[in-house]
Amino acid sequence: MSRLITTLIDLSALENGATELVPERSDVVEFLETVAGRLLMNAPDTDFDLQYELPWTKFYRDKNTKYSGSGLGLAIVAQILSMQHLAYGAANREDGVVFYFSIPTVT
Repeated sequence: MSRLITTLIDLSALENGATELVPERSDVVEFLETVAGRLLMNAPDTDFDLQYELPWTKFYRDKNTKYSGSGLGLAIVAQILSMQHLAYGAANREDGVVFYFSIPTVT
């Protein structure tokens, strides 16, 4: 329950402008692998298949997966992307839903 409350507080802080975001360069592949590792630690009995193709990333989860998240992850990501004026969205497909976002590259 405390994790849900913390997540709601984080989302509220983002929505109300109480949290300032500072853009910085990062290694996207390393970041994705770290996140995937954390997901596996939080849900060891879940079958994850993380795939990525540069420059965009794909994440697949088995349809029979029992996931116990708060359900606020997409709202938080959408808020962060909106604050950075970045494009994002979702599209229904016959085989599921595709979530997408665009981050400008730095050369």
